[in-house]
Amino acid sequence: MSNKKIIIMCGGGGQRLWPLSNSSFPKQFLSLIDDKSLLANTIERFDGFNEFIFLTNERYRFIIDNLIQKNQEIRNKSSILLEPESKNTAPAICLSLFLENNHEDVLVISPSDHYIKDISKFKNIIHNATEIAKDTKSIVTLGIKPIKPSSQFGYIEFESAIGSNKFYNVKRFHEKPTEEKAKEYLNFGNFFWNSGVFIGTVKTFKENFLAFASDIYECCSSSMNEIKKDGIFIRPDSDIFRNVRSISIDYAVIEKMKNIKVLPLDTSWSDIGNWNSLHEVLNKDDKDNSDLKNTTFIDSENNFLFAKKDIYALGVRNIALIESNDKILVADKKKLDNIKDYLPLFSQDNIEEENKNFRPWGWYETLLLQKSYQVKKIVLYKDQAISLQLHHHRSEHWVITKGIALVTNNDKEYELNEGESTFIPKKTKHRLKNIGKDELEIIEVQIGDYLGEDDIVRFDDKYGRT
Repeated sequence: MSNKKIIIMCGGGGQRLWPLSNSSFPKQFLSLIDDKSLLANTIERFDGFNEFIFLTNERYRFIIDNLIQKNQEIRNKSSILLEPESKNTAPAICLSLFLENNHEDVLVISPSDHYIKDISKFKNIIHNATEIAKDTKSIVTLGIKPIKPSSQFGYIEFESAIGSNKFYNVKRFHEKPTEEKAKEYLNFGNFFWNSGVFIGTVKTFKENFLAFASDIYECCSSSMNEIKKDGIFIRPDSDIFRNVRSISIDYAVIEKMKNIKVLPLDTSWSDIGNWNSLHEVLNKDDKDNSDLKNTTFIDSENNFLFAKKDIYALGVRNIALIESNDKILVADKKKLDNIKDYLPLFSQDNIEEENKNFRPWGWYETLLLQKSYQVKKIVLYKDQAISLQLHHHRSEHWVITKGIALVTNNDKEYELNEGESTFIPKKTKHRLKNIGKDELEIIEVQIGDYLGEDDIVRFDDKYGRT
């Protein structure tokens, strides 16, 4: 019996939604449309699948693991496959073919950062696509009916419909066109936008990698023969993987195939490829302004304001304002489609923003850093704890701002509730554990002559970091 496995691609550079998204925290981890991240919504769309495989890198491993820890049913059937280095989508996907797979297992390869409105309809389409992939022994991709000419997407040219499921033979893939060429495609009527979702059996994917990218196949096979497992994390051999060429699966395999089908994804969809794409899917008022709870528009039209503070817009048109933790971008909306092209013109010292530093137990961010003291916000997920540790050069003050903490302070152990605090002297063994029902949040004030993260001695650690 075959299983259905979802491969979610969770890499990405994070520049197209700058300044909110960056390489430290790209858009799949952001909550842009509702209170869940784009990745969390992607996971929910495939909740009935037998197995989850997350393709990512070392930098994002704890972000993903912390997310799926909130749903143990999902985590128990998940693997996080860590690329040794970024080599585009073909090698990354090829690595996943050498996990413990039955050749008849059906793989769905999906981006992690798309928006799909009708989840029920999407699940039906995915079910149909998996059946078509098995019956026709082909790769199936999902196509989006264009609603306007766009140079932001690749296009799929298709032939006449086949069968009751109304899928099509793919005639040809086309690169992102000019605006004029996109208008032609729209007028022809037999073109879809390329969604970047691919469905097929393990056997079909392997056969096509061997046929069109055998060098990638052999290199990834060898790299996966030398994997190192660390709980949920899987690391291929980096020395072998270093030799694989960097290329997308579209160029390496998909565009060379003869037996490939396309099934229409006829529901509201967006790749959230830029700020204007997000503006299109968010609620808007009758003047096409983004209608968020903290925005007020007077005599204004076609504006996109995305910020934490209350914003009042008076007599402005075609303006975008996007606020991150320490940056504000103000732009003509027309410039947003290619914001990453403008980043080299900005101060490079300020392009990247380390919003959060993720750890297996949660995350922290630095709120204030001075020569002899710093202030951090620390969040521990439910049932998580930091290691038993000490610092030689600094003391720490902890104030509980949310939740219930169990504190180990030298030979004492005690609970702290919201509003309570404690002091950890230098060279004192200590540990912090979340024993509440929700996340634990604390404010930590460090004081000392050296505040580096490497001033730490671990004595006991559930994550094996001693």
